[in-house]
Amino acid sequence: MPKDGSPSTVKANPGVALLSGALSGFASCVILQVRRISRNTHIEVTLAETGSQPLDLLKTRLQQGNLQFATAGPSSSVGGKTLRAAKLVLANDGLQGFWRGTTPTVARNVPGVALYFASLNQLRSILPNSVAGNLLAGATARSSVGLVLMPMTVIKTRMESSIYHSTGIRAAMNDILKTHGFRGLFAGFWPTTLRDAPTAGLFLVSYEQIRGVLSRSVRTAQTTIDASAGAAAAGFATLVTAPFDTIKTRQQLRPSVYTSILQTGRLLYLNEGLTSFFRGVSLRCIRKAASSGIAWSLVSGPLRLCTPS
Repeated sequence: MPKDGSPSTVKANPGVALLSGALSGFASCVILQVRRISRNTHIEVTLAETGSQPLDLLKTRLQQGNLQFATAGPSSSVGGKTLRAAKLVLANDGLQGFWRGTTPTVARNVPGVALYFASLNQLRSILPNSVAGNLLAGATARSSVGLVLMPMTVIKTRMESSIYHSTGIRAAMNDILKTHGFRGLFAGFWPTTLRDAPTAGLFLVSYEQIRGVLSRSVRTAQTTIDASAGAAAAGFATLVTAPFDTIKTRQQLRPSVYTSILQTGRLLYLNEGLTSFFRGVSLRCIRKAASSGIAWSLVSGPLRLCTPS
C-alpha cells in the first residue's frame, strides 16, 4: 500500500468495499436530511430519505420542459426559474411534494453505491494506476451498475415529474409496463450511459489529482481531504456531462416523443435553445458535490483501515 493510502491503489476485501459503499449510500440519505412529519399527536422522524431530494425534484421539473417557468419573462433567469418551480411544487403539492420520488431514490442509492464501490475497488486493483486506468475503471463500474438499476432510475424520474402521478414504485412500474412494455423500464439508457461513464471516469481522475494536491499542501484530517476532493471532482464532472442528463430526462418522461439521443438533442436545440441542455445543472452540481463528499470520505477510511500495509 502506498504511503499516502490512496484508495486508487488499495486492494481491500470485496466485502469491505461492498459494506463501505452501502454505508456511504445510506449515510448520504441520513446525514443530508432528517425530515419530521407530524401525524395527529406525534412526530415521526424519517431517516431513510434523501436530503438532496428537493434539489433532484426541482432539477427534473426544470428539465421536463412543459412548465410555465421554462418560458421567457421576468423569471427567465436560472434563479428565477428555480424559484418559480419551487413555488409551483409548494402550491400544487404542499411541502411534502418536494420529497416525491424519495422511495426509489433510496432503493437505488443504497445498493447502487455499494455495488459501485465494490466493483470499482476490484477494477482498480487489476488496472494500472494511471489516468487511463482510472477512466476505464470509473466508466465501467458506473455503467454496469447503471444498467442493473435503470428501472429504478426511470421510476424515480417519473415520480419526480409533474407529468405522472404514480403514488408508489409498484404503481409507477405497472404504468410503465402497461404503456411502454418492458423496454420502458430502460428508457434513456444510452444518454444515461453517456452521462455516467464520462462522469465517473472524469470524477475519478479529478478526484485523484485534487486529493494529491490537497494531501501535499494542506495539513488536515485525511477524511476532510477525501470529502473535499470528492465534492470538487463531482461538481466538475457533473457540469461537463450536463447535456446528457437533460436528454436522459426527456427520454424517460416521453419515450414516444423523444426517441433517440440525436433526435432529442435536435428538438431541444431547435425549440428551446442551447441553454436548455443545462437546465438544472446548478442543482445537480450541488447535490452531487454533497453526496460524493460524504460517500468518498466514508469509503476511503474503511478501505485504508482494512487493508494490510
